[in-house]
Amino acid sequence: MCRDSAELDDLNDQWISSRLDDTLDVLSIIAADDSIVSSSSSKSIFRAHDVETINNVNHVTIVKPDSPASLVYVVFKNFILKKKTVSKYKNNASRDYEDWKRVERNHSYFFAIDDGRARNFKALVESLVSVRAVIRLTGASGLGKTRLLLEAIEASKIDHSCVLRFDAPGYDTKIKECVRQMVDDGVHALVVVENCNIGLHNELAKEVNSKACFLKVVTVGYSDEQVDDSTHIQ
Repeated sequence: MCRDSAELDDLNDQWISSRLDDTLDVLSIIAADDSIVSSSSSKSIFRAHDVETINNVNHVTIVKPDSPASLVYVVFKNFILKKKTVSKYKNNASRDYEDWKRVERNHSYFFAIDDGRARNFKALVESLVSVRAVIRLTGASGLGKTRLLLEAIEASKIDHSCVLRFDAPGYDTKIKECVRQMVDDGVHALVVVENCNIGLHNELAKEVNSKACFLKVVTVGYSDEQVDDSTHIQ
């Protein structure tokens, strides 16, 4: 690469056309003493995102911090570890993961699995580890749908702070508003909606699939009706 290179212009064009700017969090960390790349050039197409200017570092030392206490390292580490959790979206219709798990698994029963459940478990885990997913989990009451989902969440290594569970009856509007806000905010999360009717599921699927986002939604219900743009596990 060199100043005003055609390759750099091409990369910038590809970035803009890919619309990644709308889906990724970006932080520009700029060296105050950089004599090679100007501040304006460093911000470039990322100027709409957050910018941190670090004093007393130059073009070389900004990418080679000398210790974990270096401000460059600390700022970068904090940005990487920062997460948009679901706590701000919690309301009287929801529980966080630990609360949900205490209620649903207040026993020490072994998780029994047969061939059919093994297939469903595998399909559920594969969907949960994807970037975005809308899943419909159905079956008669008492078959162990919630237990299967909890085990799949554990197997998928999903951060528990990113899980929010809703009980749907009486809260359809509140759940739709919450999911819409999470999609707009670009939240990385798993939303579980239990006792969810087919109409609410399809509306949530439409919301999640309407734009690039990092939200996963699992609805749990009894009806085996066809669902829109979703993975259906029965």
